[in-house]
Amino acid sequence: MGIIWTRSADLWNEDKQYLSESECLRLPCLSYCDYPLEEILSQTRRLSFPKPSLAIGVLTSAHTITSLKKIPAVLTSCSRWYAVGKKTRDAFTQLMLSGTNITLPKGVKKGEDLATYLCGAHSGEALTFFLPGAKKRAYALDEHLQSCGFKTLSCDTYEVQSGIFNTSGEPIDKKGLEGSLASLNKPVVCFASPSAVLGFAKGLSSCGLASIIQSCVAVAIGPTTFRACQSYFSEVHESSEASLASLADLAKTL
Repeated sequence: MGIIWTRSADLWNEDKQYLSESECLRLPCLSYCDYPLEEILSQTRRLSFPKPSLAIGVLTSAHTITSLKKIPAVLTSCSRWYAVGKKTRDAFTQLMLSGTNITLPKGVKKGEDLATYLCGAHSGEALTFFLPGAKKRAYALDEHLQSCGFKTLSCDTYEVQSGIFNTSGEPIDKKGLEGSLASLNKPVVCFASPSAVLGFAKGLSSCGLASIIQSCVAVAIGPTTFRACQSYFSEVHESSEASLASLADLAKTL
């Protein structure tokens, strides 16, 4: 038995408190590709922003902030921001942008929760929501907000590529993958997102190793990821809490 950790390689500094490298095989199944600054600026120049007091920014991923660190002025186009997750809120706060504030509403754990909250909290207000983030969003927040009568402005700041990568962010080849998996008997594969599940299955398939998935046990961080795992794995477990600590602790018991 062995644990496979599939979170992006650039998150390891955060993740290693839950698992040491001696406890797991790191096979990142997501790789982040930030857009060039000029491409982001080109998008924002085409958007018609109202004055900052009438624009509210929405952040569903901490990586959005990472992709905008060199041009933080994009984030000052709104005086108010909302976040999904403490990590996202704290990353924004660390920028110390003058004239802005960010809120993490109680009970909001995903994009759909935040959209529902915003529609209720700002009902009847003439507001525009600014939505920077990944090219492919986990939830159509713009459509939800538009259905509540709000205007939205979107800007893509990065792409998430799925597959199986090495810890340098490069796609791993068949020989490398076979070598990594050779010593593992009934691997326990940890997933923190549906995209990582797809990346793992896609990576095995592209290397002609799809049959290996039948010998793996999947551990999912939450219900959405759990459902994604059920499409590929015969044995799937869900962590008791939607946290990395809970995910890693469960994997160690299997």
